[in-house]
Amino acid sequence: LFKELDATILRLSAPIGLPLIKRLVLSRFIEFAKTNKTLEVWGSGLREQSFVDTRDIAFAILKILKKPVSGIYNLAAPSVSMMELANSIVKVVGKGNVTKGHQSDPLEGETARYSIEKIYNTFDWKPMTPLNDSIKWVAE
Repeated sequence: LFKELDATILRLSAPIGLPLIKRLVLSRFIEFAKTNKTLEVWGSGLREQSFVDTRDIAFAILKILKKPVSGIYNLAAPSVSMMELANSIVKVVGKGNVTKGHQSDPLEGETARYSIEKIYNTFDWKPMTPLNDSIKWVAE
């Protein structure tokens, strides 16, 4: 089917950019930190997500437009645990604090480790924006 479509399909991990969707953990954590509240991490705090900056996504799309190739490609960045995310946000924002809450995480044990080898080998793309830079950008 995909060969008939002659399309480049991108599977995005969690995009980080503007505007942020209010109900997502990243938005809530940033809002709590900006108002000097406690960021409560559910469960063990080890659940992972891969946040990829939307500017890196745009850069990948530009590369693909210059050299269109059919296929399915992962667009992702290194994964981060919810505890690491919360601590990074507090550090970048300069306010708030982090605690491990008593609520269990319904996604406990999930990891986010996507191979970007195919997109790197085909389009010479890898994420360039460090997570703390992305957090700073969307928190301002």
